[in-house]
Amino acid sequence: MTSFINWLALFVFALAAILFARWVIHQSFARWTGPKTPVSFAFLYVMVVATIGGLSFVAASVLYYEILFQDAFMQLIGVPGVAKFLLMFSGVWYGMLYAFKIKDKAEGWAKR
Repeated sequence: MTSFINWLALFVFALAAILFARWVIHQSFARWTGPKTPVSFAFLYVMVVATIGGLSFVAASVLYYEILFQDAFMQLIGVPGVAKFLLMFSGVWYGMLYAFKIKDKAEGWAKR
């Protein structure tokens, strides 16, 4: 039962990270007042990914070391370990793809 609760907590965390990533990206693009060039998009993209990655790392660390502190669940080995790693940073993976998608839809961004 404990393993089920741990996986459930990890899935809830992954969902929250994706929603957080969407919010950060929308806020960043809405508030960007700089030039709308490929270089400015690259800068904004790096800043957004760094923000999501940093906050995901901190939240995953708190989740792992304070809530899910069990030796068997904490090992990132094999297929379950890869799944845990992907879930911990799901907001980052999603944010990296979503930022490009929203850039193409946003008005004013240069298309090259």
